[in-house]
Order: sequence, then C-alpha cells, then structure tokens
Amino acid sequence: MFHATRFFKEARMAPIPTFVDYVIAHGKTRGHQPAILLADRVITYAMLAEATLTAEAKIADLKLLPGSIIGICVSSPIRHFALLSAIIRGGHTGISVYKVGDIAALGVSAACVLTEKLDFLPAFRQVVADDGWFASTNRLAAATSRPRDENDVLRIEFSSGTTGRPKALDMTAHLMASRNSERLYLHSLFPWSRASSLMDVQSGWGLRNVAAVLSAGRSVLLHTSHVDALKIGVVYHVDCLMGSVGQLTGLVEIQKADPVPNLGLKAVITAGSVIGQRQIEDICMFLSPNVISFYVSTEAGLIAFAEGHELLRNPRSAGPLVPWVDVRIEDEAGALQPLGVSGVLKVRPFYGFAKPHGGKSPDLESAENDWFTPGDLAILHEGDMLEIVGRIDELINIGGVKRAPEIIDAAIKRHPAILDCAAFLLPMKDGGVCLAAAIMTGQRVDLIDLLNWCAAQEIGVRQLFNVSELPRTTTGKIKRHELAQRFSEAQ
Repeated sequence: MFHATRFFKEARMAPIPTFVDYVIAHGKTRGHQPAILLADRVITYAMLAEATLTAEAKIADLKLLPGSIIGICVSSPIRHFALLSAIIRGGHTGISVYKVGDIAALGVSAACVLTEKLDFLPAFRQVVADDGWFASTNRLAAATSRPRDENDVLRIEFSSGTTGRPKALDMTAHLMASRNSERLYLHSLFPWSRASSLMDVQSGWGLRNVAAVLSAGRSVLLHTSHVDALKIGVVYHVDCLMGSVGQLTGLVEIQKADPVPNLGLKAVITAGSVIGQRQIEDICMFLSPNVISFYVSTEAGLIAFAEGHELLRNPRSAGPLVPWVDVRIEDEAGALQPLGVSGVLKVRPFYGFAKPHGGKSPDLESAENDWFTPGDLAILHEGDMLEIVGRIDELINIGGVKRAPEIIDAAIKRHPAILDCAAFLLPMKDGGVCLAAAIMTGQRVDLIDLLNWCAAQEIGVRQLFNVSELPRTTTGKIKRHELAQRFSEAQ
C-alpha cells in the first residue's frame, strides 16, 4: 500500500539548495534585474548577491563554531535579508528579532547578535554590521552554490500554536525548501511579475514571501511604512500585493478616503485569519477582485487556499486542501467526524513539521502518528473543501453551550451599521461571565437599539462596546483576551 508520508520522507535528498543559492545564481545570470525595491532605491540581484557574499566573509571572520545561532537585530529589510542569507550560506542558524533582549526572553542561546548599534546587554556578544559589511568586493564571479544538509537548522522562527505563548521552532533546510516550493507553486498560478510585501522580513511569513519571489527571479517591493504602499506600488508597476487581513483592511480605508488610480493589481494574497464578508467585498472592490487567502501554520506550512469567488460565497472557507497534506476532523473524544460535521482540525503534511527548538511541542502528538493541531475548529466538505469555524481556545462557553466567536461576529455584521466586530466573554464583578462584543460602526448608532436587534436575531449578546479599532496581531487575528481584560477593568 502506498504511504505518502513515508514516500516523502524516503525521497528526501541531501544536500538541499536554499533560496540563497537561487539569489546568487540570479546575481550571475540576471544581475541588472531589480530584486528588492524600496521607496527611495532599487537593489539589483547582483547588488544583493554581492552584499550577501561580503557579509558571509565578515561572519567567517568571527570564527564561530559551525552551526552557531546568530541573532539579527537590524531594521533595514535589505540588510536584514542579506545577513540572514549570509548566515545560511556560512553554515549557521539565523534568528530574527526586533530587540536584542528578545533572544534570551524567548529561550534561545545565541553565539552573537548582529546589530545596527550596540545595546547594553553584557550577556550577549554584539557585533555592529556597518556599511562595510555590505560593500561590493567582487566575490560574485567566483561564488558557488552552498547547499545545506536536509536536517541543518537554517532559521529559528516563532509560533504560538494552540498554546497562545510564543515558542521557538527549528526550520530545517528540508522544511524551508518545501515551504519555498509551496509558494512557487501558488505564485505560478497567477501571471504577476512584481510583488509588494507588507510583512516584515523578520517574520516567518514575510521572509517566505520575499524568498519565494526572489527564488523565482521576480521583484519585490518592501515597506518601512504602509501609508504610501499603494502610491509607490503604482510607480513600480507592482501587480501583486501580499499582506495580512488587517493590513489590507487598512489599505482599503486609505483607498476609500484618497483613491490611488490605476492600481493594476492582478492578485492580492493574504493569510493569518478568517476574512469577514464586508472585508472581502471591500478588498475585491477597492484593491483587486483576484484575492487568494492562504490557510497556513508555521509548524505545518500551507494547508489550503481559497480564491476570491469562494470567499465571497463563504468567508469562512479555507478552500481546497493542497495535495501534500492529510487532514482529519475529530470530536472532543478523538473520534473521527464525518464530512460536514465540525470538530478539531488535525493536519499531517507529507514532508513533516517544524519541530520545537530544544524540546517537544504540546501541539504535536506522538511521533508515530505525526498529526499536528493548528488550534482551529473546522468542517471538511466533499471535494476536500475546508471550512474554518473558529479557534479552540476562543470557544465561548456559556451554560455548557459552546459557540465559535467568529460565527457570532458574522451574525452581528449583518447589521448595516457594523463595519467590524469581535465577540468575547466579559468577566463580571459577581464572578460570572456574559457574552459581549466590541463593534466598529460607520455611523452613529444607538447601542440599546443594536442590543434589541441582536436579541431579535437571537445572537445572545448582552453588552456592546463601541471602539475605533480592534486589537489584532501582525497577521490580523483579533486579540479577544485584550478586549475582555480592557472592558472588565473598566466596569
């Protein structure tokens, strides 16, 4: 009997080329082509390759042990990407942080940290990566490919999984090559040439966006601010936009207030959270009708993707499963659920998971089963169509009745005055809880009238709070626990 998981494991070959090898190759064959675009400059493939090779030589001068963990605390997206590429080529492991102290706080021990300026943290060896680290030294012509062993850890990334707490994950050469192939496959489905990524290269998703675009020999526009993202994109003839739901919603509001003509976007790619009905309608109307939403996790990679027409029909749809994953839907007792019935989603990608750095993950079952729990409730329909119902850890339980907050959100959003909302459990002074919701409105609305409307719709909301914006993570997920804490303390 054919066993896909075993086949993929046995078919692995070592060593494996990395995305850095593609960049170096492009530097030789299409050196004058734009690789990374910023508002005020263009970095060609030759320039990016030369910067990577110079930084690699500087890292070699540090005399670190092979496979050392090297932190990167550099805000410039181009330099950050070049440093990570140099670390990977040099046989080490990179970890991206926003502050030097974040490395210790996240439980990772680094040999040194590459920074823009020294920070007073004597526990760390800090090295300033100044302009000399990125100057052209004519190394490209003699540069060769530097593939890595499939089990080498190239980068440490962070994910909260189902625990809600950041945890470090080891991204091996095999996993990063597999994730890069996922993106290349999806990018090949849409005829765009220049992308704009709103995500920081420090993040896992942001890095994979940039790595895939550059592996394909295309150009990517990066931003230090999203305010002028659309205007700069038009100047550079960007035809693909990649960002979180929250970031795209922000661009929609900018486009409503001060429209940028002739966007010319052939595709808008998003991931990270369920898109609301009004959000997808606005994105299709003001940005591009060709929307693609990835359902991904840091541990398991790409699981499914939905296009705009499917999202307009059902915003909770994650689309069809990709062909390299198995999924199962289980009830609370672990029994397999039939098609059309909701339950806990479990995933098994054929090429494996990102494993925790230095320990076992509570989200992974035994190695024998190799199933991962992303933390979502889902329904599997005929044709391998996946629908996301809500988060396991955000289930609203009142009197033993459990409801996904996303379903409550969708019900409230049917009111014409509601632009966005978030349902949550509000702790009461008497020790009990009640169902509440934070709402964003596009007009003046009487909260008593809205509560009466909710009662007539049998939504069950007992309190409403008007807010100017909803707290979200960088990938667009609503921070419901922050709303509960904020309004509980205000009582």
